[in-house]
Amino acid sequence: MHNSKQIDEIWEPKISDWEEIGIESYKFIFDQASIRLSEVLSQSNAMTERGFKMLYANITFLAALIGISVRHLPNMWILTIVGSVYVANFITIYLLLHVKSEVFNGSPPEEIFIDSLDRNDYTKEDRLSLLYYNEICRYQKGIEINSKVNLSRQKRYLASLILSICLFIVTIGIAINSL
Repeated sequence: MHNSKQIDEIWEPKISDWEEIGIESYKFIFDQASIRLSEVLSQSNAMTERGFKMLYANITFLAALIGISVRHLPNMWILTIVGSVYVANFITIYLLLHVKSEVFNGSPPEEIFIDSLDRNDYTKEDRLSLLYYNEICRYQKGIEINSKVNLSRQKRYLASLILSICLFIVTIGIAINSL
């Protein structure tokens, strides 16, 4: 999980005066940001599910290869290369599943209670606007961080998918060759 200091380095809105934006506009922007962050988080969850399916498939392929190798030992050179590719693929899958650095939907109270929230020179509407403004900024930053993490995970997934397909084909080839 990223802390606020890391989040602050990513995005700042381009408005001249947050106080001039009406509450209804803030509500609309907040709702849209919340929807988008939820979508990005759901993409992350889908990536995790696909990663586990890939892990289970590779465990099955490896078990088949081990079963074949016990009955009919293939060329050691081929077995060493295939085994090394399996190890590399399991590492890729681990990295796909392990890298879950996310910014979650919603804010902890410590981030909501900002210093200027209790200023006497702000009206209640200004305070509410300030809360919306800060949360919208936080959501946008969360969207950016999670999107970058998702892109990195998608690349790992693609690499693992390619390796898995190759390993499946090689495992089938070794199985056919052992008949």
